[in-house]
Amino acid sequence: MNGFLEHSLCAKREKTPPPVPKVYKPTPYEIVKEWWDQQPDEVKQRSYLTMHFFMRDFDTAPGTMGKILYELGFKKARICPNDGPHQRVWIPPEM
Repeated sequence: MNGFLEHSLCAKREKTPPPVPKVYKPTPYEIVKEWWDQQPDEVKQRSYLTMHFFMRDFDTAPGTMGKILYELGFKKARICPNDGPHQRVWIPPEM
């Protein structure tokens, strides 16, 4: 009976699924930088530029967006109140 019990435990152990590989998720900084780098020069020269980001892209604490914009050189960017699933940011031309 012991042999049967040991065999059944081994079979259960082998049926566990393999671990799911982690999918790379870009950081909020990478998302904002990529967006800015893709903008043509005429867009960057506007009096105000509005970015829309879906909040699901930002798995971060409050205040992170402001820090990211500051690091990218947008010292006067204004973050609008969160209205729904996306976040708007106004960027004056300063670069």
